[in-house]
Amino acid sequence: MTATARRQGAIAAGWTSGLVTVLGACLVLMAVSAAPIVTVLLGVAGGIAVLIAPWLPPRRRTVAVLLLLTPIPFAIATWWSLVTPLVVLLAAVIGWFTIDRRPSSRRAAVVR
Repeated sequence: MTATARRQGAIAAGWTSGLVTVLGACLVLMAVSAAPIVTVLLGVAGGIAVLIAPWLPPRRRTVAVLLLLTPIPFAIATWWSLVTPLVVLLAAVIGWFTIDRRPSSRRAAVVR
């Protein structure tokens, strides 16, 4: 297998994780421009949680809580923009698809 084929395989296997990470970075950038400090803190915490969630070990509950529950207060606090709730919804849907596709440790033990 050539180096190019390995790189293409790695990109094909992890593109959804990268996309969720970019959506988390977008949440952090939107949060930094928010007005009250409480909104900034909610947004930065939610964005960082979404940013790191796809790269955590495959424990479904932990990752699901980070993806689904952490950014919701920021989306509610900035509901009038419509972009923030949309980014949170996209991160949740794509993130759930990503963690659902990853092999869990229980499935890996059964396959071995």
